[in-house]
Amino acid sequence: MPYDEQLIQMAKKLNLPNFGADGMGTGRHLDTAYQFWNEVLALGDFANGLGDEGKSGLPGDSTETYMVMGGRWENPAQIEDPGAPGWVKNRYGDLISIYSEKIAHSKNTLTGEEYSGIPIWKEPNVGLKGNKFEDSGYEYTLSDYKRAWHVQSRSTSNEWLLELQPEGFIYLNLLDAASLGVQTGDVIKVTSPNGQTTEGKVRVIRGLRRKSVVILHSQDTKR
Repeated sequence: MPYDEQLIQMAKKLNLPNFGADGMGTGRHLDTAYQFWNEVLALGDFANGLGDEGKSGLPGDSTETYMVMGGRWENPAQIEDPGAPGWVKNRYGDLISIYSEKIAHSKNTLTGEEYSGIPIWKEPNVGLKGNKFEDSGYEYTLSDYKRAWHVQSRSTSNEWLLELQPEGFIYLNLLDAASLGVQTGDVIKVTSPNGQTTEGKVRVIRGLRRKSVVILHSQDTKR
């Protein structure tokens, strides 16, 4: 269950105000995350909200197309400001600093090399010395993340936080999991080019880019 869905269901169990029947006003219920985001989008750039996505109103309901896209996207034809041709409708109205003087006057403490004050591209490397790593034979990209309620590895010692989420998972795309012959609940080992390994339970989802592995930073994996 997505965490926004989980929080709404918890609020209903606790009988908190503004959740459940008429939670967002008369006739506007707040029983699921779908109803919340449908209302948010309808008040913004999407008059029809989520449309048919998750129309059953059941927790977690959404069609495959919506999950693969990772959200609802604005019509490209509506990006340009009709009152100012050549400009986007939603412009950034504050200062954008392309050059950073502070960074430009800093140096790499190990190599003595000066940092660039503007964005530049460098090949991925390991450590401050810029050692290159060999990742041939590794076709998946690993990412990690933190939950709002588990911000550090030591937060798992908090019993109240563990009640929110007792364990963490290694997330895989549905098609990737099928090709690997694994399913939700299986225990797998993830190995990186640097020799580090992590073990944990798999959770198979649709809303993840192919050839990606995502691991919760703070919880329940063996390193």
